[in-house]
Amino acid sequence: MKININYIGKNISQLSTIPVRIYKGKTQDALYFVTNLPVDPIIPYADILLAIKEPVSLYITPDFHYYGIITSGNLRMILGPSSQIKFDQHRLAELAFKLGVAQEQKKEFMTALQLIPSMPIDSFIQILCLVNYIWNEEQVSVGQVLLYDHIPHDMRNALEKQRLNMLYHLEAKDDDYPHNTFAYEQTMLNYVRRGDLTALETFFTETIPGRSGKLSNNQVRQHKNSFIVTTTLVCRSAIRGGMLPEEAFSLSDAYIQQCDILNNITDILTLEYHMVMDYAKKVYELRKDHNNSPLVLNVKNYIRLHLSETIRVEDIARALCISRSHLSEKFRQETGLTLINFITAEKIEESRNLLSYTNKPISAISNYLGFSSQSHFQNIFRKMSGMTPRKYRELYTNRP
Repeated sequence: MKININYIGKNISQLSTIPVRIYKGKTQDALYFVTNLPVDPIIPYADILLAIKEPVSLYITPDFHYYGIITSGNLRMILGPSSQIKFDQHRLAELAFKLGVAQEQKKEFMTALQLIPSMPIDSFIQILCLVNYIWNEEQVSVGQVLLYDHIPHDMRNALEKQRLNMLYHLEAKDDDYPHNTFAYEQTMLNYVRRGDLTALETFFTETIPGRSGKLSNNQVRQHKNSFIVTTTLVCRSAIRGGMLPEEAFSLSDAYIQQCDILNNITDILTLEYHMVMDYAKKVYELRKDHNNSPLVLNVKNYIRLHLSETIRVEDIARALCISRSHLSEKFRQETGLTLINFITAEKIEESRNLLSYTNKPISAISNYLGFSSQSHFQNIFRKMSGMTPRKYRELYTNRP
């Protein structure tokens, strides 16, 4: 019986509320979704996905969105994006900006993607396995699905060397290899809490972990369990360093879900390294200016998470469960700045980064950062930077 792959794709999309595309070679033949998508979020990853040859594969983006690929001859079905965590306004605004979604289409784009339900990776992979069985008449288990992600190969190679070095020491006599797990963990967690990226890099390069408790007879399961423990500890250290609990816990969920589908010890160790450095980087960004009180750190964290929105003082006060007047006064006393001035300064600093490292139009940057108009943005930028955005881009561009 001839399989109608377009019929399958259309019905899978309607049942799961996940976009489904059919490709013939590298040309998209169809896109199925419950509503109109003004811009397809697959664009940054299309070349990567279309280069995958295996019958069933999963690709995880740097934002923890995942795409599924089922291949049969010259035809491909690509499902996604989906995510363990619900698409929120802030991340959707970032995605819209990266994709260059026009301002007049931004609301439609974000509304469409919010229809996509959050879904555990295992459930998503089970959909892929079912489609593959119907299409290719081949039974593939969840554990057999090949995983692709954004983690560089050189990082994998470096951590594989570290793993082999660690195994060499584990085979040594007990007298030669002390149980130093607690000291190892506390040192690492302290670096995360302080956001000390340089020290962490050196630490991972020069230090060999001590023995951890036996959590499973299976080595892969042992490393997965250890990963969960480490992520939990690192997450809480990052919160003590200034991260908002909601952001820290969401990141923890995403990393643990990604780890759960890995079946290679080197991949798990690589992801663990990436996870620890990711948390430390976020704390570093929060603490790089001053050693602020927890309240001010939380305020700065909130502002940096909502730079693409119109930020009002009352919104911050409500989010942090504090009165507007008390919040404004405490922030001014500690930083010497009003909240409005700090918000404006952060938006302009972010605009400098975007001008330097992207080729997005000035109008798009202005819209993304929530300025009322491009002229208003340019006036504020000139006042704070001593030059126009265009001149700044000419002088300080760092694009390849």
